[in-house]
Amino acid sequence: MDDDDVRRLVEQGRNFYEIADLLGSSPSTVNRTARRLGLKSSYYDEQGLRFPLLHDAEWLRGRFDRGLTIQEVADEIGVSYGAVVTARQRFGLSRPRARFGAIDVDEVRRRVEAGESLSSIGRATGHSSSALSRVIRRSPIGE
Repeated sequence: MDDDDVRRLVEQGRNFYEIADLLGSSPSTVNRTARRLGLKSSYYDEQGLRFPLLHDAEWLRGRFDRGLTIQEVADEIGVSYGAVVTARQRFGLSRPRARFGAIDVDEVRRRVEAGESLSSIGRATGHSSSALSRVIRRSPIGE
């Protein structure tokens, strides 16, 4: 891996995961190289905050007020579901209202049979894992 390539890609705003993928390396190797060169990932802002939008209570509140789910906020800024939950809790923000629609039992059945977890299905469909569990109990899956 060439130092100049790492420097160029960091300056383009690429994160270490993207750089690692492009250069056929691991993110930790890119991280070590970038540190040695005095570079920071695009995940950090001027104050050194990683994912600075997760440190902005008003920005986060605005997303939830617009009706975005936790997963949609996470996807928007490229972080995990749990990172958004942690930020929400840190600021004392109430849970965003889930946008519940009818649960597609056939879709849940297909995904469970494919080995997907209820929490993963819930994040993807906007339903809680407990709601999906109730659907499973009422409509046997795998029969």
